[in-house]
Formats: sequence, C-alpha cells, structure tokens
Amino acid sequence: MKLSILSVIWLSLLGSLSALEKTGEQLPTQEGDPVGRAVIAEAAADPNSLHYTLTADQRGVEVSSGELEMMLRPLTKDELELELKEWMHTLKQLIIASSNNNLEVARLSDEEQNSERGIELREKQYENRQHEVKLVKHIKTILRALEKKGGNVETERLYVDAVVDTKDVVAKSTTDRVTAIAADFGVWFDSREGSEKFVKKAIRFFSIVIIFALLGKLMAGLTRRIMRRHRRGSVMLRRFIQKTIGFVVFFIGFLLALAAVGVHVASMLTALGAGGVIIGFALQDSISNFWSGLMIMVYKPFDVDDFILIDGVKGKVEKMSFLNTTLVTIDNKELVIPNRKAWGNTITNYTARAVRRVDLLFRISYGDDIQKASNLLKEMAEAHALVLPKPEVALGVQDLSESAVILFVRPWVKTEDYWPVHWDLTKEVKERFAKEGISIPKPQQEIVMHKVTD
Repeated sequence: MKLSILSVIWLSLLGSLSALEKTGEQLPTQEGDPVGRAVIAEAAADPNSLHYTLTADQRGVEVSSGELEMMLRPLTKDELELELKEWMHTLKQLIIASSNNNLEVARLSDEEQNSERGIELREKQYENRQHEVKLVKHIKTILRALEKKGGNVETERLYVDAVVDTKDVVAKSTTDRVTAIAADFGVWFDSREGSEKFVKKAIRFFSIVIIFALLGKLMAGLTRRIMRRHRRGSVMLRRFIQKTIGFVVFFIGFLLALAAVGVHVASMLTALGAGGVIIGFALQDSISNFWSGLMIMVYKPFDVDDFILIDGVKGKVEKMSFLNTTLVTIDNKELVIPNRKAWGNTITNYTARAVRRVDLLFRISYGDDIQKASNLLKEMAEAHALVLPKPEVALGVQDLSESAVILFVRPWVKTEDYWPVHWDLTKEVKERFAKEGISIPKPQQEIVMHKVTD
C-alpha cells in the first residue's frame, strides 16, 4: 500500500517537471508592460540540467547584467535563438511606444512644452529612454552569447544598431541632445550596478595613474643621477632623456589605467595611427621644432649656460624644451627662439672653447713712435694676471687711416676671463698712453677754402 502511494507521488512529480519543461520551451511573449523584474524563480529550475528558463516577467530592463549572463550561460544555440526572438519582440514594442511618444513631443509648440501635458510627455520620454538603453544593453549581451555558440546574429545586430542611431532624430535642439546624453549616463549611473562600477573604475583608474606618475618621477630622478655621475652628453640631452623616460612611464601607466576600466586601447591606438597623417599635417611646425631640438641635443652646437649668437640675437642659453630654446640677453631680456629656426641658421658659440683671444685696437697719431707704443701694449698685455703665457700675445699695425695709425694687440685668456681682460686693458692703455705722451687722435678732416676774386 505504501509502495503504491509513493509511486503515485513520484509519477505526479515527473508530470509536473514535464509540464514545466514544456512551459520553458514555449518562451511566452510578454503582452503588457515590457518592463519586468529580475527574478530567477525556483520553480523554473531543473535540478538535473541546471537549466534556467527565462519567463516573460524576467525579460525586462530590471534584470542586472550579471544575472542575465548567469541565466544565459546554460542555454544552447537553439534556446538562445528563441530567447533572442522574444527579447527582440520586447524591444520592438518598446521602440514603437517610445517613437510615438517622441513624435508627440516633437509636435508640441513652445508654449505646450511647459504645459502639464508637455511635462508628462517629456517625463515619459525620459522613462522610455531609460528602458531603451537598458534593454539594448541586455540584447547585446544575448547577441554576444549566441554568437559565441555559433549563432548568426548579423540581422539582429544591424537592427539594434539602427535603433540606437535613429533614437535622437526628433531632438529639436542641441539642448535636447545634451539632455538625452545626460539621460543615458543617468540611466547607467542610477542602475544597481552602474554607480558601484563607476566608483570602482574611478578608483582603479586614478590609483594606476597616480602610481605610475610617482614611478615616472622616480625613474626620471634615477636617470638624472646616473647621467650626472657619468657626465655623458649635453645638459640639454640629459634633461631630455630624463623627461622622456618619466613621460613614457606615465604614458604606459595611463594606457594600462584605460585598459583596466574597459577602454579598448588597441582600437584607440589604431584610430590615432589612422589619423596620423592629418595630425602630422596639423602639427608639422611643432614636429619640425621637436626634431630640430633633438638634432641640437645630439650634435651639441650649444648647451645650457653657453653664450651664443643665433639669427642676429645674442644671449645666454637658459633652457631648451621640445619646441623652443630660451635665451637671456645681457640686459636680462628673455628671448624664445623656435628650435627649427635655431637649427636652420648659423650658430655662433662664444663659450664653446675653453680659451679665447681678446682682439683690441688702439689709435695713435702719425707723429707718435710706433715702436714705443707697441712695446707698451705688449708689456701691459703680458703683465696682466689673467692673460695666458701661451699662445703668445700678438701685436702689430692693423691699418693706416686718414687720421691715425691703428695698432692691434691680441692676448689669449680663459673664456670666462674675456670681458675682465678686455675692460682692464682698455682702461690701462688709455692711462699709460696719456702718461707716456702718446696721443689717441680723434678723426679729423681739413677743409680748405679758396677765395675766388672777380
């Protein structure tokens, strides 16, 4: 007797399970509001196959992406095709309702926009927009799942893309479009997973960027110490390498941060590469300045703290960037010269050599003793403490002008002693010539006037 009762109960359970399976295979279409709740019903689960059946109530915008992926995972290709068909039907019904509402909003006059009816329609428009964004996102999840299992989803994907591309055609102004974009972000951020993902991704992104920014500074500092110890290359080249290493480390960290938050870095770099010609054309002057600066750093026609002449401009090199060189003139003016202009012109470097020659010219009258004046010049030059013994001081007659004999004296000094020696000898010669009775004539011109008599 007990065995018969148990058999009846067992047969009843098998019948119930069979009915549930048939119900799951029918995948009923939702006739009412397409927005449902995310519920994985216990009665819809088959413990033998772990197969979850999505009921009409489960096909809606309230289901989270994680729950949807979990429910889709056990489904076969055929089951996913049936499931996609039902979701596409739900999307179509929503788009119809949304389009009708959008048309009503578009037909409102400016006065009707702020009426009770207008406000109600715009609120409904925003609500429909929320549902569209979420539903399209879920359908794309189903498309990916079906495609991975061998399904052909090209037609459905084209339809979804077309719906997304044409959803803003009734926007009257830029303000409406901005509002729509803000609504899309608000939909995502207000979702159960959106705000949490946003915070997590923001923390992850900025953490990686900050870490690599600090790492870049550390690597730049280490590079500076190593290059300073070995004293290789110009100061500008060492600074350039230091900044480049720091920038490269930071840029790598930035790309990793983008990848960590889901940005397709490879696609972004491909797009930048495709637009390289346009970018290069727009930035051709900057690129020219960059490469000219790099050539200056490598070939080193001048370095930081050198006193140079470029394109008729004299100054001390204060710094050099990727695009320009900064000079400070004797009267403390700051000049910024593009690197391509500096590299493309003749560069005179007054401080490149350790030793320089001081060229001095002095005028004596034709009545003065040339040999005496020459001996005095040589004596004063050789007696100066900053004049080098080698090479020897050169002196002689430079020229015979209309009013004076021009003598030259050319002592050699260290580069940093050039101006002190120049100033000292000029002053000393004037005083010594005056003491020895040698005159320094001024240019003179005789005018002879003839009296004409009738």
